[in-house]
Amino acid sequence: MDTNNERHLLNSSPLSVNYGNGEMRNVNNCLKALMWLHGVVTWPLSTGTISAMFDDHDKKRWKERLTFISSLISLVVLTFASTVALLLYLYCYFGKIDHFLRFVSYQCYWPSLMSALIICLAALIKNQVGKRRNISWVKVFSVKCCARIMSSFTPKTGTIPLPKCSAFLILYLLVPTVHSALKLTFFITLETECQNCPEYLWLISEISVAYFFSMFCYFLYLNRIHLERESEIASKFIQQHVGEFDECISTVTTFFREYYQLRNILVPWLNFVIFNSTFGLTVFFTWNFNEIVLPSSTTSVPITDSYVPSHHSERGVCSYTCDREQFLHEDNTFVLYNLVVLWRHVMIAILPYYAANALDIKYVWTDFKMEVKFMYSGERESSGRI
Repeated sequence: MDTNNERHLLNSSPLSVNYGNGEMRNVNNCLKALMWLHGVVTWPLSTGTISAMFDDHDKKRWKERLTFISSLISLVVLTFASTVALLLYLYCYFGKIDHFLRFVSYQCYWPSLMSALIICLAALIKNQVGKRRNISWVKVFSVKCCARIMSSFTPKTGTIPLPKCSAFLILYLLVPTVHSALKLTFFITLETECQNCPEYLWLISEISVAYFFSMFCYFLYLNRIHLERESEIASKFIQQHVGEFDECISTVTTFFREYYQLRNILVPWLNFVIFNSTFGLTVFFTWNFNEIVLPSSTTSVPITDSYVPSHHSERGVCSYTCDREQFLHEDNTFVLYNLVVLWRHVMIAILPYYAANALDIKYVWTDFKMEVKFMYSGERESSGRI
């Protein structure tokens, strides 16, 4: 399909963008920035088409290349920095019993953060160089699909209330901001010797990727809201075109494709991050119970003893000056770090959960089928065919 036909289909849809005022253009620019952040860009050399998210006039090829390269570089840099931070953490704290909570909580938390980066990077590459399949989870991050979805949030279309999305945007920005504030406060309270290069790397990378993870959840939240709206539109279309089975079946097929693509990415990812968060919270409460409630119990020995001073460490790159005396027995440090760890896992749990409104979006398809069945309750043959 050529560029003009793609634009015609996009602009003729009930969810198309209609540039008309400054407010709508500002919203559109914010949505395009959100798409760029998650790698939803085009590369003219691979597809030969102009992105539907741009204005109607042709953009210069170098601008499209710059958009693609800048998005790709940002994802690669964040992924690389996160991987280095993870490997360095493994190198420094693997087998260090005195840092058991730090190590386990980090390993439950960091892969969940990195999962958003890896998904976006994989989708960006696969959408540009991979084979085009009718139904695939990478289509959620395709330019054509995202442009149509994001256009439903512009003010003039009126298909989806913007205040609701704005309120959730505040939530998705507030949660990582609280996490960043706690992390910075904890970092400042550490001794000067504790503020080494690895700690700076962990601090910067964690804050950056936490915001990216939050925006990734918001991106999926917008997709889910759009899918719910599409369910209403499809059911109304079927109700208004009773007897036109070909048109109704085509509408149902289109809706099911969008539902299936989004569910294919949401369900496995939700299971992964919720499992990590649940396990991390279990370790957190168990560790605190053993440390606070049973400090003299033998069950706490494997978790808190056997500290090795920094000058005895064989790993020169890691400075173990945050020893047990400061880490566990100074009230400010102990409380702050517990808040950081707790908020980490709560953030990883609640943001994806609200993005899907549950642990699965199957309810969208179930509600749609029930509505169609009630609609054709007196016509079993029609209901069955649809």
